Amino acid sequence: MNRKTFALVFVIGLTFAMYALISSVSHDRISRLPTADLRDSARVVVYAPASLVDVLRAAKDSADLHRGFTVVQRFASTSTLAREIVAGRGCDLFITDHPRWSDMLLDRKLLKQDSIVPLAETRLALVAPEGKGFILEWRRGFPIGTMVDGPIALAHPEHVPAGLHARDLLQQLDWWKTVRRRLYPLANERAVLHQVELGQAGAGFVYEVDLFSARKTELVGIAPDSIASRIEYYAFFTVNAREEAFAYLDELQSASMQSLWTHYGFLPIMGGPDGDTDIGPDK
Repeated sequence: MNRKTFALVFVIGLTFAMYALISSVSHDRISRLPTADLRDSARVVVYAPASLVDVLRAAKDSADLHRGFTVVQRFASTSTLAREIVAGRGCDLFITDHPRWSDMLLDRKLLKQDSIVPLAETRLALVAPEGKGFILEWRRGFPIGTMVDGPIALAHPEHVPAGLHARDLLQQLDWWKTVRRRLYPLANERAVLHQVELGQAGAGFVYEVDLFSARKTELVGIAPDSIASRIEYYAFFTVNAREEAFAYLDELQSASMQSLWTHYGFLPIMGGPDGDTDIGPDK
């Protein structure tokens, strides 16, 4: 065996020896790790309307340090989230801002019966681009069409809750026929707010809580309770909800969370339809 051949064999042999040593050490280290570090930690998957982004993310950030499970949040229009649950996407807690979609899921037996828990309320608001606000009168016969310069944005009025609520208000005031050809349907109320901020819409219907994150807009008015019911947020457990979901819902109803709801512009409500929120596993 010449020197070059001997050197090549030596290098190859040394490489295999080192690999075997490293593999042995790595396997030993992994085998001594606690079992909890090897499996996915417990988690709760929450589906919620886009209008809850700010408050639920704030609640998640403040609680993640001491909670024994991870919260995964998915924000979109309630109609989109309901369809994902129907399609089999994993979800433990479903929060809705319109009964249309929770009723559909209850009918399909995808939500736990009698698990409804009220969380908070908000109201419809009309906003305009900065510098283009106007004096609004919430009454029949008000010339809303002549007051708005450009399209009127709203969440899609056929299926998105914020749009359904806006359509009900427009019909209640007999404004629907006047403005329907100028309506600018969008995916959700946050998209509406964004288009108004950009000046792509002359006005837009959003929730009062969306004003917390509004930029370059003017509040035209908030729909009074006398003509429009408040928008209520309710939570439901899905039929396959993990036990951690019940602990998470307790957090959303805690005293500290009530102050957070208020901070982000919500009108807090407590208690279910009969005042009882003591809901847990196997109830």
